[in-house]
Amino acid sequence: MYKILKTDGRAKRAEFTTVHGTVQTPVFMNVGTVAAIKGAVATTDLQEIGTQIELSNTYHLHVRPGDKLIKELGGLHKFMNWNKPILTDRAAEHNVTLPFTRNVIGSMDYTPGTFSDSQHPHITTCGHELALSVVFESALQHMPDRPEVYSSLPRKVREFLSGLPTAWDDTKLLCGYPGTDIVLARRKGDVWYIGGLNGTNENKTLSFSLVPLQVEGKTMDVFKDGVDDKSFAIEENIQLSNDKMDMSCLPRGGFVAVIK
Repeated sequence: MYKILKTDGRAKRAEFTTVHGTVQTPVFMNVGTVAAIKGAVATTDLQEIGTQIELSNTYHLHVRPGDKLIKELGGLHKFMNWNKPILTDRAAEHNVTLPFTRNVIGSMDYTPGTFSDSQHPHITTCGHELALSVVFESALQHMPDRPEVYSSLPRKVREFLSGLPTAWDDTKLLCGYPGTDIVLARRKGDVWYIGGLNGTNENKTLSFSLVPLQVEGKTMDVFKDGVDDKSFAIEENIQLSNDKMDMSCLPRGGFVAVIK
């Protein structure tokens, strides 16, 4: 459950509840990549300083100490001796959680938009990865993949990335729920950029209204999931009203729209 407790202009304080407890946001998450905090910090130390949640990496847990061992020893919470919430990096779900937690009060250190399998198998779609460049806000936004990967993308996608602003004038949440989905709009000048993410493992239609953006009469270009997770479907010059929009996404998919 996600609940907004207090707002002050564009800032807000909220909480989300899991079976292992409630987390107040904004929140700092300690990283326990392989079920341990670096620097020999014990879980008792984290409890004493009021740590609410830990972040672990599913892929690295699989490699070391191994998911079979963790299961045999009673699961991740018992293995870590940690009874409070743990956020693992089920990539799409994690990506749809960050805008409501880590990124809620400002920029963060993140590297959105990787399309290759250079380190680990990719489970998010290319549409999802492209949308991260709008949904996530970083102090120093950059593209983390290899140059040849970006060179191989469709021309319209390359043009979109080349013209992407590095800072925004306004931000509006159009719809979403932590860990499930999000549609976020960011404005630069007179142009709106919309990023949508599906954090689930099922096909999902993201429905949202354009009324908050006041874009009636303008046109929109859309980059969304294609026939599979490695392809794009691109539509250009769509005439807009302020009506509700429906965007179909693949499992762990996403879309980007540009309104001028």
